[in-house]
Amino acid sequence: MRQQIDERTGLSITAFNKDITGLVGTDEVRVTGERYTYNYIIYTIIDYANVKGIEISLERRRRRHFGANMNYTLSLAKGNRSFPLEGYFNVTTERPEEQQEFYLDFDRRHVLSADVTLALAEGEGPRLFGFLPLEDTSLDIILQYASGLPYTPSAGIETELAEKNSARMPWTGTVDLHVERKFTIGNFTNSLFAEVTNLTDRLNVARVDPITGDVWQVGILGGASPEHLDAAFNPSDVGPPRRVRLGVRSAF
Repeated sequence: MRQQIDERTGLSITAFNKDITGLVGTDEVRVTGERYTYNYIIYTIIDYANVKGIEISLERRRRRHFGANMNYTLSLAKGNRSFPLEGYFNVTTERPEEQQEFYLDFDRRHVLSADVTLALAEGEGPRLFGFLPLEDTSLDIILQYASGLPYTPSAGIETELAEKNSARMPWTGTVDLHVERKFTIGNFTNSLFAEVTNLTDRLNVARVDPITGDVWQVGILGGASPEHLDAAFNPSDVGPPRRVRLGVRSAF
């Protein structure tokens, strides 16, 4: 459904429900003879999934100084396996196959994003420090927040298997800024810009320890606690920190 609210504002609502069948997965084949038993893994058409949800978008088209886009998505993704090799890993780790659908590894329940643009055209803006004009200057603010992905908790004992993907990692969120100032020299159109990603330097968790449920807080597994190992503090377990880029563009 799409609805115009006024000449610059529109609302869009989309509902979706999709059954996905015929996905490639892996399965164990067992061949038994009189004197031997041989097991091997094959790729086969075995996996399936279902994705459903609703997306709400609100757009305010830019006119002169202000424009904005906001989007919210509520979705649910369930299936029998999250990736093709999951069947192979279930065999090698002796984990039983799930007898019912579970939340898939990429099931992100809530996603909220917003993009706000503030701009000053020539002759309309104030002056910085009383003399530096701010016309042809734009500021973009991008916000992205999302609920955490699922993971399978563990008690640290191999015989105790928790329900697949029954726990959730914490929410993630970033605030990004983009400031640009245009100016002309001869036949060249130039701009100075600054980009700041993850302005608040938020620690966005991408993976957690299945025992503790926290990033970089490793539980005891197999009678040993590896907190002292560098591997326990893998930087890829979190998103990128604050980054600042300065640059110049020139076009003719």
